[in-house]
Amino acid sequence: MPPVVVRVDASVQGPLAHPRGRPLVARIGTSFRTLSPRPLPYGQFADPVFLLDYTAALRWSVVEIAVDVLNVTNRRWAATELVYVSQWDPSAVPSRIPARHIMAGAPLTVLFTLGLHLGAKS
Repeated sequence: MPPVVVRVDASVQGPLAHPRGRPLVARIGTSFRTLSPRPLPYGQFADPVFLLDYTAALRWSVVEIAVDVLNVTNRRWAATELVYVSQWDPSAVPSRIPARHIMAGAPLTVLFTLGLHLGAKS
């Protein structure tokens, strides 16, 4: 677990127009996350992580379309880092030296959403 986690979210929304007497509402936002170096076994530390996300949406009546862009900078990062002794080649002499293993974090990801706000009044 990183000793310091910082997350900042900011968004703004408001009506753009009123087609057919109902507001067309736009929403845009951004998110910044950072994780400090995480302590690992054997005196090692994971690299710090800095991630930036964007979101935008339009809503009219009960229908909303949105796009979310995650990891905007397409930064390569390790979601999980572990240090342990491992052996991938059974025919080789076993090593007792611990090695770093990672599970890669998500790359640049673009998500589109079509949503219905049931029971909502607009």
